Amino acid sequence: TKLLYTKSIVQFRNEEYRCKHELVEPGNGRDPDYAQAYYRKGIVIKKQENSSIDDFLAMIDKDSEVRNKINNSDVVSRAKESAAKELIFRGSKETESKNYARAIELLNIRH
Repeated sequence: TKLLYTKSIVQFRNEEYRCKHELVEPGNGRDPDYAQAYYRKGIVIKKQENSSIDDFLAMIDKDSEVRNKINNSDVVSRAKESAAKELIFRGSKETESKNYARAIELLNIRH
């Protein structure tokens, strides 16, 4: 699990986002409590063009859930901060595009 996770980081740094889901897929017979994999998968999703904010937030939530379960809550606040920044960024982009309803929706998501 850790080796695949490290490989995904190298590919991520090389901006190879397409097939990273397999490398960071948590719980696929490896270690479902490896929280970093959920966070990394969320980051990969976020970087993909036309990515779903819901999919990104789902991975951040799962990361937080696992970290709380294994008493690693010190990192949870950083993951939630990352999610909040992404929501603000996307809300700002929607405002620039005059998609005010979507902007309000994104900025009102409590994360």
